[in-house]
Amino acid sequence: MSELQHSLPPGFFTRHTATALMAQSDCQLALHGRLTAPVVYDCASDKYLPICWADAFKMIANQLNALDRPGQAVFHTGGRIGSEVTATIQGMLAGDVRVFIGLGDNFIAAAGNAEQARQGLAQCDLTVHVATRLARAHLAHGRNALILPLPQATPTSSKLFFDVRDSQIVVD
Repeated sequence: MSELQHSLPPGFFTRHTATALMAQSDCQLALHGRLTAPVVYDCASDKYLPICWADAFKMIANQLNALDRPGQAVFHTGGRIGSEVTATIQGMLAGDVRVFIGLGDNFIAAAGNAEQARQGLAQCDLTVHVATRLARAHLAHGRNALILPLPQATPTSSKLFFDVRDSQIVVD
């Protein structure tokens, strides 16, 4: 099995704080392995802990249902630096974007100003990153945060692979 096909070892997130993982490069993080199970951020320990899919979806649903208006949620799927990313960050910093869901992309890499993007994400009530491999952007979190694995097709699986890069959805 190649280095890029193995899964994260069991207990990976319980052995590392988010702060310690942020010190690693995206390449180092990716080499740890594929994401295989959902995790939720625990601010008391600064670690991501296991969460079942049902509870992760309930957390997302509760946060989305608590919004005053649909435009307070952003679904980011693109990797291009542009006005959409800039507007999303400005909306986060102003408190207009309360839920951020990043689908399979490195939002911070797409931002012109990485520190401003991290600050914006920190202002969100919920951040959700859906990806196959861990990246530093996935560790930048809001008050509540989830990292969800993106299903990936394998020769022995019936799961479908899909690519969500290069687009962004704002629910309004």
